[in-house]
Amino acid sequence: PLADYIDVGVFGQSKDGKDKIPLYIKKHKITSIHNKITLLVDEKPIEVGIDPYYKLIDKNTKDNRIKE
Repeated sequence: PLADYIDVGVFGQSKDGKDKIPLYIKKHKITSIHNKITLLVDEKPIEVGIDPYYKLIDKNTKDNRIKE
């Protein structure tokens, strides 16, 4: 059965607009393939991701992050 703690990250834009900065990074226990996580952050996010720093073995890392 699936029961792993996986990083969930929300990223915003730096003040100068050149870098992505983490607004939220925390491990969440994932127990099923299909999940819905709702997060509130103080700034507008530009990207969200599951395992955003690619710590887990993954054949397709391109699907870990979604840009708005």
